[in-house]
Amino acid sequence: MRFSQLFSPTIKEIPAEAETPSHRLMLRAGIIRKLASGIYTYLPLGVKVLEKISAIVREELNRIGSQEVLMPVLHPKELWQQTGRWEKVDVLFRLKDRAERDFLLGPTHEEVITSLVAHEVKSYRQLPLLLYQIQTKFRDEPRPRGGVIRSREFIMMDMYSFHKTKEDLEKTYWKVYEAYQRIYKRSGFTIRVVEGETGDIGGDVSHQFELISQSGEDTLLICPNCSYGADMWRVPCKNSKVKASAAENSLKWNNTPPMEKIETPHVKTIPDLVKSLKKSPQDFIKTLVYEADGKLVFVCLRGDRDVNELKLKRFLRVKKLEMAKPAALGGLASAMGFVGPVNLGVVAKRKSVSDSREEHLETPHLVADDEIREMKDAVCGANEPDYHFCHVDYGRDFSIKDENFADLRMAVSGDPCPQCGTALKFENGIELGQIFNLGTIYSKPLNCVYLDEDSSEIPMIMGCYGIGVSRMLASLIEQHHDSDGIIWPVSVAPYDAVIVLVNNQDEKQTEISEKIYQEALDSGLEVVLDDRDVRAGVKFKDADLLGFPFRINVGRGAGEGKVELRDRKTGKSHEINADKAVEELKKMKTEALQTLEPNTRDSEPRREIVSA
Repeated sequence: MRFSQLFSPTIKEIPAEAETPSHRLMLRAGIIRKLASGIYTYLPLGVKVLEKISAIVREELNRIGSQEVLMPVLHPKELWQQTGRWEKVDVLFRLKDRAERDFLLGPTHEEVITSLVAHEVKSYRQLPLLLYQIQTKFRDEPRPRGGVIRSREFIMMDMYSFHKTKEDLEKTYWKVYEAYQRIYKRSGFTIRVVEGETGDIGGDVSHQFELISQSGEDTLLICPNCSYGADMWRVPCKNSKVKASAAENSLKWNNTPPMEKIETPHVKTIPDLVKSLKKSPQDFIKTLVYEADGKLVFVCLRGDRDVNELKLKRFLRVKKLEMAKPAALGGLASAMGFVGPVNLGVVAKRKSVSDSREEHLETPHLVADDEIREMKDAVCGANEPDYHFCHVDYGRDFSIKDENFADLRMAVSGDPCPQCGTALKFENGIELGQIFNLGTIYSKPLNCVYLDEDSSEIPMIMGCYGIGVSRMLASLIEQHHDSDGIIWPVSVAPYDAVIVLVNNQDEKQTEISEKIYQEALDSGLEVVLDDRDVRAGVKFKDADLLGFPFRINVGRGAGEGKVELRDRKTGKSHEINADKAVEELKKMKTEALQTLEPNTRDSEPRREIVSA
């Protein structure tokens, strides 16, 4: 490709709309152009990188026995109703055809692939089966950000596996896990694998493949001492408080004064209580009120903690969880902000906090985070406007059934690692891919069954695996850039090298540039010849901005048959004979590719899938 013909309009100024390094550089380097919020056109350089990423993905998935399909973007409403996701998922692009039939633009394809397999696979002899596609997806994102890192239209690889047994799924799950690690290594990434939250996809077990980056929107908790890491929603919490001796506890409990009701006018929040009562946040018990599948649930946790609603949802085994509306609170409606666990069952049944007459409401369901068991001399709401209880001891002044205790809080930086006890640290990450153990959550409602050896119908056990192909493009730039521009890993670079003709008016330079260019093309290298009639400085800046891995400068040394070969990543350059330029370039490319090769290509980890 000649630079004079390359459609890659560069921009000198940093676009105001771009908030991440990759977004700024993709716009400046002419890789993408914005059409609307979260919707982008990929220009030729971007398309070439996407093709190379996709080729690596295909090679590794084909290698583990997966087969490529291509499924429709347009999905009928009925399929998604069968799994309950038509109502549940809130980022769907929904539309109607001219016959007023409902459809959606697929954000993912679990329903479609499961329906296909349900109709075509009947016998246990046809399993396991692995199918994947690389397809455009759609999400009605409320706040697209980071260019193509979180967009409304994106390119994704999604793979699905179908199995007879959990053991069979486990084998495939870890094969895919290893294939993902090879994909990211070959593409030039340094990743961190963490335990993942399953979200709208569902399932019990998941791993996320994350690029640690300040531009990331995933909040991870990472152990600096061992291999543990997890999405913050997934991290189990252990009580980090050091337990006192029995004698110390006895002394403290005996010294707790009797519970006392105190007036706290208009003081509802933990920060306001801390300021008013001169106590620390961990001295308070806060009680939040939820509606879980339409029923009231009261959740107690320490004042400095936040509820992990995904943990709470799993613990309660409910489909819908939301903060309770005042109309659902009966006698407690007027006491919002002052709710607490003491005498909660009595007060909640009253028509008002000052009225002894009872409404016919169910006894409140009270659950608590594990830390509440340790609360002594605490402060909590008195279930009456403008009042709190102080000197509250769990076990003396209120109690909760043992089965209603669970880990319900969000983990935070400094909490102990579940594996080794070291303090966890927050990191931001960009999710490059995720894998899921789905079980039968799709196969059962869609009747995806196989006949076993006894001709009995058994639901297939499924796995689901995704890679954000377009997100990988942006994330590569997040990891590989400097103040001058992009630094493409050679495995995914749009071109291997650029040949810079320093002076278009110099016949010798032109002759050597053309010769090297033709030799490079003939040898199978992908190169760009910068033949533009512009200053050399402009050519050098554009070469760095666009991130070509190598640059051959044909300048003053051409008269002596010399050219300069420069490595974009290291910044090092050396002079060589022009007739050896292509040979040296191929050598440098080979060496760079070798650094991206996984150490072991066929190893399979021996792990067990354990449901959360």
